[in-house]
Amino acid sequence: MGIPFYAAVLDRCYAARDLVSLLRAHARILTAGLAGHDLLRTKLCAAYARCDRLREAILLFSFTARRPGFLYNSLIRAHADRCQYASALSLFELMLSDGVPMNAACVASTLRCVSAVASLRLGRRLHSHAIVSSLVLQDPSVPNSLISMYSSCGDLPSARKVFDKMHQGKNLISYTSMIGALGTHGHSKEAFGLFEKILEEGERPDSKAITAVLAACAREGMVEEGRWIFRMIREKRFGDVSLGVEHYTCMVDLLGTAGLVEEAEVLIEGMDGEPDEAMLGALLKACQAHKRFDRADRVWAALLEACRVRGRSLLVGEASHVVYRELQSLPASIVSTKYRTGYHFQPPKNWINGPMYYNGIYHLFYQYNPNGSVWGNIIWAHSVSSDLINWIPLEPGIYPSKPFDINGTWSGSATILPGNKPVIFYTGIDPNNSQVQNIAFPKNLSDPYLREWIKPDYNPVIQPDASIEPSKFRDPTTGWLGPDKRWRVVIGSRRKMRGMAVLYRSKDFVHWIKAKHPLHSSKNTGMWECPDFFPVSLKGKRGLDTSEYGPGVKHVLKVSLDVTRYEYYTVGKYHHMIDRYVPDNTSADDHTGLRYDYGNFYASKTFFDLGKQRRILWGWSNESDTASDDQAKGWAGIQSDVEVSFEVSGLDKAEPFDEKWTDPQVLCGLKGAAVKGGVGPFGLLVLASGDLKEQTAVLFRVFKAPNKHVVLMCHDPSKSSLRPNLYKPSFAGFVDVDISKTKKISLRTLIDHSVVESFGAEGKTCITSRVYPSLAIGEDAHLYVFNNGLEEVRISNLNAWEMTKPRMNT
Repeated sequence: MGIPFYAAVLDRCYAARDLVSLLRAHARILTAGLAGHDLLRTKLCAAYARCDRLREAILLFSFTARRPGFLYNSLIRAHADRCQYASALSLFELMLSDGVPMNAACVASTLRCVSAVASLRLGRRLHSHAIVSSLVLQDPSVPNSLISMYSSCGDLPSARKVFDKMHQGKNLISYTSMIGALGTHGHSKEAFGLFEKILEEGERPDSKAITAVLAACAREGMVEEGRWIFRMIREKRFGDVSLGVEHYTCMVDLLGTAGLVEEAEVLIEGMDGEPDEAMLGALLKACQAHKRFDRADRVWAALLEACRVRGRSLLVGEASHVVYRELQSLPASIVSTKYRTGYHFQPPKNWINGPMYYNGIYHLFYQYNPNGSVWGNIIWAHSVSSDLINWIPLEPGIYPSKPFDINGTWSGSATILPGNKPVIFYTGIDPNNSQVQNIAFPKNLSDPYLREWIKPDYNPVIQPDASIEPSKFRDPTTGWLGPDKRWRVVIGSRRKMRGMAVLYRSKDFVHWIKAKHPLHSSKNTGMWECPDFFPVSLKGKRGLDTSEYGPGVKHVLKVSLDVTRYEYYTVGKYHHMIDRYVPDNTSADDHTGLRYDYGNFYASKTFFDLGKQRRILWGWSNESDTASDDQAKGWAGIQSDVEVSFEVSGLDKAEPFDEKWTDPQVLCGLKGAAVKGGVGPFGLLVLASGDLKEQTAVLFRVFKAPNKHVVLMCHDPSKSSLRPNLYKPSFAGFVDVDISKTKKISLRTLIDHSVVESFGAEGKTCITSRVYPSLAIGEDAHLYVFNNGLEEVRISNLNAWEMTKPRMNT
């Protein structure tokens, strides 16, 4: 048996991804003394990469003199499959320097990596190489990949240009890629028109093309078009394509976004077979968005049952962690330029994670899905700043690569250990889909940006024991040192409907022991996500390090409640000798308690800024829309900071306060800006069109209770946009101020494209909203002061500033 025989065996191992046979073949090649032959070494390297054994593949690669294009492609594709995009792109650079010609498969794999890191510069460079080597003309897979790449990088015009230049080379994949790109950027009507063109040319769309156009319809609320497509599939008008789970999921998402929750439920009930977790997750999201909590409980129960039946308890940890299997690898949405925030931090796409201050640099890690627009494929991206205003994006800090996090790298926190050594504590998803806790350290402390992180093989350092459900155990906090010099950390969990912060102790931050009792728990609050625990001083405004305790110090425990999608905090006493936290009796210890922000705000995290001795809070104000965008209309004048003080002439005309009005958000819905009152509503109309057909009201309203006056602060976006089927929730909170004494109240509102963030009474009540006007854009956006009450209200002070645009992840 010689070289041709073993070469054929290795080819079969490569094709079948047969690791067992590959290991046997490698052993026989070593025994035969043929391991040094370049052809066999090349095939061994490619086969190991194909079988996801990158360590062996890279070792063989380093000893291989002859490196053909297919070997580079195998390694690039293998690294891309494991989200190791930087390594894949480094291999591509090495391939170019070696003078190895590119083939279409290699270009497609590399473009996938470029899409994941959203590097337009690298994408254009690769496009140039493909043009020079004539691959753009020779193989349609290359322009198809270019379309997806430009879409992921936010350059829709270039994607369209590539598509238009294909001429005779267009195929169904080309149309599907372009439909997906148009839908991703909010051009849903154009995407639908392209789908109609497929039909006009006599082509029969496949399931992927139909899924892409249904997803586009869902983004813009094109209900009738979605219904028509769905009906056509049901009537077999698209050939052999049958209704699949992915089509039902898109349709449920479309109907749910439009507020047609009942129709979405009927659709699921009428399908053949049982709905999966992705479909139920889409319905649950709609129930929560439109406050259909009566249905949400039923859907949530069905969701848990679906996961139990399929043995996927982790894939749906809670409502905010639904993994959409059919959708998680579709191109991820790039936020429309005209709605993209200017001075609020915003990653290219998706969620914020954990912040840290280290050696004069602010680090912000954020979770995002590099391959899709929904939850799944989650990694830790990384940006840095010296001033919390201008941000530079870096390579991803942590991504799934080892058994203890191979199915996901979820939320966590950063801690600075003695010796000024930072460590990241994060939740990983292991092969059994259990949530386990892992740590990672910087590879090079001399690198001021801490670009690379190492995950020790002794992970996980904490695993759920028998008393904890493996799918309800996540989001470790920043660690703190107790008087016994042991580290503490808490992890969010629940037991039945009792939310809890599970406490662990460690001497070295590696070996952890679970405490007998949780730090704190509360009944009927459900899963506690993203817990945060930190000290505050009773004297002065200086922030405290997380490990401080003693006289003059209180503690704050904040939790994000998945059941309501809001977060709440209490202030209380931390008994450090027994590791128990007891809230003060000044506020409720449940979903009626205190909130940092009474608007669109979730999964917040604090960190201690050692340089300026302050504690900084970061929170996530998620997108509630992915709107269309032409980039033609500028938003130069819509980055503003407005401060205003109001004085009421009297309170005699205040409306009586009904004691049943315990929920300020419900009250805001009843008593919005258009409802005339006694004292108020008065405030600001921001992002308003000249004819006031579009406006977002930031208002106060004063009521008379038996023993005091009650001040309601409200964001009323009911007229914020003329676009149909847009989710426009009101947000509100009561303001803890005695207006009967001062007769004054202050308001500061930050306007940042799609973000309206307001602080009432010097920050006693905060509200954040996302709004998406269609008329009030650029020079057509105006600011007004209004009073729709009977009592006279005067403006004692008003200042407004226009904000310049910082560097934001470019």
